[in-house]
Amino acid sequence: MRTHRLIVFLLLSGALLAAVKLYAEPTFAFSQRVFFPAVSAYEVLPGKGYVACLVNGDCSLVSTNGTEILRRHVSVYEMIFLRLLPERNVLVGVDEKGIVYFLNASTLDPIDSFTTSRSDENYVEGAALSRDGRFLALKVKYTLVYNNNKYSEARLAVVDLQLRKRVFERDLSTANDKLVEIFSLGFAGNYLVTETIDTKCELCQYTDNKIEVYRVDENGATKLASFQSGMTVKAIFGGFLVAQRVQANQTGDHLTYVFRLPNLEIVAKKQLPRVRTFIPFGNDSFLALFSNGALKLCNPNLDCRDLLTVPERALVASDGEDLLVFTAGNIDVYSYTGALAKTGSQQVSWSIAPSPPSSAVARKGSYACLYGDNMVVAAFKITSVKLTIRVLDEAGNILPGAQLIIRGKGGPLLRNAEQGVVQLELPPGVYEVSVARQGFSPVDYPLNLTSDTFLELRLSREAPKRVSVVVAVFGETGEPLPEANVKLVGPEVVSTRTDSRGYAGFNVPIGNYTVIVEAGRYERYEGRISVGANFTDPIRVTLKLKRAEVSLRAVGDGVQGVKVYAVSMSTGEKFELPLNGTRALPLDAYSLLVNSSGDTVCNVTGSVFALSEGSNLTLILRCGKISLARLNPEPVVNILSNKTISGRRLNMTLDLRFDVTLYNSSTLSLRDVQRGRILVIEFFYTQCTGCKYLLPVLKRIAESGNATVVSLSVSPLDTNEVLRRYIEENNVTWLVGRAGDDLVQAFNVSAFPTVVVIDGDRVVFVGMGAKEELESAQKALTLAWNLTALLNPLRAGTLLSPETLMAVGGFITLAALMLGGGRDEEELSKESSLNSDTSALLNLSDSVYSPYIQALEIPRKEDSGEVDPGVELE
Repeated sequence: MRTHRLIVFLLLSGALLAAVKLYAEPTFAFSQRVFFPAVSAYEVLPGKGYVACLVNGDCSLVSTNGTEILRRHVSVYEMIFLRLLPERNVLVGVDEKGIVYFLNASTLDPIDSFTTSRSDENYVEGAALSRDGRFLALKVKYTLVYNNNKYSEARLAVVDLQLRKRVFERDLSTANDKLVEIFSLGFAGNYLVTETIDTKCELCQYTDNKIEVYRVDENGATKLASFQSGMTVKAIFGGFLVAQRVQANQTGDHLTYVFRLPNLEIVAKKQLPRVRTFIPFGNDSFLALFSNGALKLCNPNLDCRDLLTVPERALVASDGEDLLVFTAGNIDVYSYTGALAKTGSQQVSWSIAPSPPSSAVARKGSYACLYGDNMVVAAFKITSVKLTIRVLDEAGNILPGAQLIIRGKGGPLLRNAEQGVVQLELPPGVYEVSVARQGFSPVDYPLNLTSDTFLELRLSREAPKRVSVVVAVFGETGEPLPEANVKLVGPEVVSTRTDSRGYAGFNVPIGNYTVIVEAGRYERYEGRISVGANFTDPIRVTLKLKRAEVSLRAVGDGVQGVKVYAVSMSTGEKFELPLNGTRALPLDAYSLLVNSSGDTVCNVTGSVFALSEGSNLTLILRCGKISLARLNPEPVVNILSNKTISGRRLNMTLDLRFDVTLYNSSTLSLRDVQRGRILVIEFFYTQCTGCKYLLPVLKRIAESGNATVVSLSVSPLDTNEVLRRYIEENNVTWLVGRAGDDLVQAFNVSAFPTVVVIDGDRVVFVGMGAKEELESAQKALTLAWNLTALLNPLRAGTLLSPETLMAVGGFITLAALMLGGGRDEEELSKESSLNSDTSALLNLSDSVYSPYIQALEIPRKEDSGEVDPGVELE
């Protein structure tokens, strides 16, 4: 067979030695990729791929064939705008909080970032970038306070990215030029084109909206022209603006304008059927997609001619040369050279529920279309690609003299690899490459050419002997690492995953190999081995954990003697962080534990954080002294008295020696948790309905800064994972853990929820039940409180359904809660005092952060002893 294959090569050589260059019509390479979570912004990189930013702040760099090259976490917030500056190979992005990012378009590495937002602004709703990339226009939502009421209003802002500052603002407070709402933003060169309204009247938008043009420079934005158009559909093409009024006339047509920029001089005005969208098509024409699906090519005089009809909910994109029609089932490609011709089509496949196209971007032969929120379909124009083939022997040495046949749509092409290397320029498509050389086994290789490709083909003299190779993968402390990806690259390229013992087995030909091992949070390992006939010993590989540096900067007058620990949320391991120093930690999620003296309270920015590769982090520790004399438990007691079914004020001395276990397995004493403030303990379990009625009250108390709240589960079914889900689902921002039996018995807890208020070493209040649950249950009881009907089956000895038994139990429990319970003050006061030590634990959410947590002093009126309502908790 080997000789026959070689003869075929030799016979073909005479006919093909003078083979001509292969040509093909322009074609497109397509790819599609599903992203989770959803895509919030994306941009095409012409000829290279595209970048998709997701709602969690990650950005993914995808190649032209749909392969994700890399993914980086760019922003804490959702990216809402992304544009490429091709001459600089820089991406400009804006997130919802108004932070501007400059990214390397090839690596997504951050180049620079700065914030543009003001203190009264809530989020950015839209953005546009000038052609030279210097000026950024933003539609910002801010809060206006008027007569003690808060209103969300729109603001137009222009940012000079070179000077890193705003150079123009316009909003409701702008004298002689008020702005109420912004409907669109766009740039024609460095002219900003907007559609706005200056009155609060939704119906008026159809008639009173104005198209405005500003000249933008380093001195600000100067309004050059304004035209009252009403609400419009519009597009900028060349030096023109086409706009169609949304409101129809009596015949159902819509007034359509073409303006010359920047002065908004009317070039043409006609009544046309309703247009779904306008698409720029060169410098002096545009495409109009009408509501009936007709796609027409129009000039500035609004003279239009039919091109084709597209399906309903189709989306059209064009770069001025080609035209792509995106639908839920297909992508159709058209070329325009005086007439429209269909040159290709690609079917859209679905691994998720199908969605229609929602938006598209076109840049110089490169297209990306977002379907729904999660799938991006990309198309890249390709006329030819470079194929380089290198022929090697089994040892990796260049093998000269091989014959190659490349079979494709245009017929076979012969090349002689005299020096072992062949370079070709071919149209994209599917090929089969055949390589043969006398004395070696021939090789056939299928190839789908969509981009420049380098191919190495190895020929073997004979069928190689195969041996077993075992790679054992362990962690730094000697533990086996299952599910690690092990790859051998040599005469063959093989890969597999390790088993539960950390072992991966292969059967490979004899030869030299590169061993590559990758496993999650561990650094990549790469090493060389030589596999011979007598190769028997396992290859032991020890992986090092990937680490990121965490710096801790301490400020304030109380940082002396404070110790800060990062506690792994997966293993519970504690790592002490040096004050004003740096420590490398394994990539993981961490919560922070701060130990301080009893008269010191500390807080750290980012009390819960996750380290990812390259995500070095700086934390700021702020500490301050607190004054216990300023604490007043009365506001907390008043709130809980009104929200619980049964409550009792006490004056019982208690030493907080009890230990509690937090949901991340760290253990603290209640004295550590109290941190010199009012301490509120809630006894609950995650399936307790009444407990959830108290969550808003506890959140209010926790955020007041006057009290430390801790919720302790009494159920053995509430595992760490159950408690973690409970925290996430209910947005719990205070400490959560499990109560020991000694603590439950100390307070005689028998109903849930039970809340306890402790001031220093005195228990001042105990409350049981949630009043809102009782009020809700009373409505149900009015429909089912016929006790005679409920108890008759009991007297008759009839078996009851589980639902009935649960209802009876509920009635009894509610009755017990209404009657109250618990021990009297004298009995509670007999609790013995226990030793305690002091430490501080950080809140688990940045939302409760303040530079210094101080006790809130509650003044009393001297004549009545009542709490001053001016300092109630909010």
